Amino acid sequence: MRILIVNQPLNNRGDESAHKALIRSIIRALPNAHVQVLFVGSNEDSIRQFTVHSNVQYTNLKKGKFYSTFMKNGLYTGLFSIWNMHPTIRKVMKIIQHSDVVLCAPGGICMGGFYNWQHLAYLYIAKRMNKKIVYYGRSFGPFSDETKRKRRFKEISYELLHTFDFLAIRDQMTERLADEIGVRYFSTVDAAFLDEPQIQIPNEVHSMIGTGEYMVLTPNVLVWHYSYKNIPQSVIHNFFESIIKLMLKEYPTLTIVMLPQTFNYKKEIDNDYNFLCELKMSIGSDRIVVIPDTYSSDIQQSIISKSKFIIGSRYHSIIFAINMNRPFVVLIYEHKISGLLEKLDKRDCMVEISDIFNSEQKINKALLQISQLLPVISDDAQMKEKARKISNDCFDQFISWVKAM
Repeated sequence: MRILIVNQPLNNRGDESAHKALIRSIIRALPNAHVQVLFVGSNEDSIRQFTVHSNVQYTNLKKGKFYSTFMKNGLYTGLFSIWNMHPTIRKVMKIIQHSDVVLCAPGGICMGGFYNWQHLAYLYIAKRMNKKIVYYGRSFGPFSDETKRKRRFKEISYELLHTFDFLAIRDQMTERLADEIGVRYFSTVDAAFLDEPQIQIPNEVHSMIGTGEYMVLTPNVLVWHYSYKNIPQSVIHNFFESIIKLMLKEYPTLTIVMLPQTFNYKKEIDNDYNFLCELKMSIGSDRIVVIPDTYSSDIQQSIISKSKFIIGSRYHSIIFAINMNRPFVVLIYEHKISGLLEKLDKRDCMVEISDIFNSEQKINKALLQISQLLPVISDDAQMKEKARKISNDCFDQFISWVKAM
């Protein structure tokens, strides 16, 4: 069995955790399978940090000039023959041709949301080659009809969704959209729940945090997201600065540990670590610790497992909290988060921040909600077990489907 994984996001500890959990699970269930992960023009160090098993082949093709343009335009225009004109795309097609299953890696909302044309192109190439296609542990939508290009993207997305051989959806809101458009799917949650890493916190990280009790905070720059491009970064900064000041005041004995979720990003707006350092510098408290962005998702989960609680505005930081059975308050900026918690019947720890940044009154209301929720949140072992059961049940169905091919 030759399984090819495409559309694997990099440079994010959450995506790393989902990748590692899925790969480890596949290798355990299908020890004789040949698994290949395909990248084009990606950062070699990022790929190295994602590498999880020696039996998995990680292939990183050189991008070549106009690769992205050829990929996008071939799909948008329907002139698929132009794909054959680009040497890198021909290599991609050859790799896809030699696979038995093409699996779209778990990740963000590339179908809808961010409107990622290359994301669709890999899948459409596989479709044209009559390959078995798996879309695993993703969210999709929302879709828009406001421009011709977005209408075309929606049309192709719906076509693909109706032809996937195995579709696993990770949140309740995406499931409702799938029901609305008549797509068959398996219900799951994030692939990171397939794994519960047990790893020691490195000594140097222990030294940074100290011996006292601590909470974890995962701020989010947010302006990288399509919904927040018109919000000044200073407004986002001030909001998270207010949260930190609130924690320093209401929990005077706790250290505040901030975990960056992104790494190896070139753009400033995508760089969590610099944003976290700016927050620490602007407040100037020695009770604030920023963990460098060089530590793996496994180590981040271990850090969270020892914390008193977490305030998370990064999707996977909440996945980590649930996986490690720690109390949390989640700041909702996108439907994939609320959709997950709806599926897990956990609605009492959410603070909606998607529409607050144009109103000082709404910002203050959100801060008040955080303050009121923290004293009453608690760990919830049943929620963790529910998440792991949903994840494992879907994965077992996937393995049964693969073995039946």
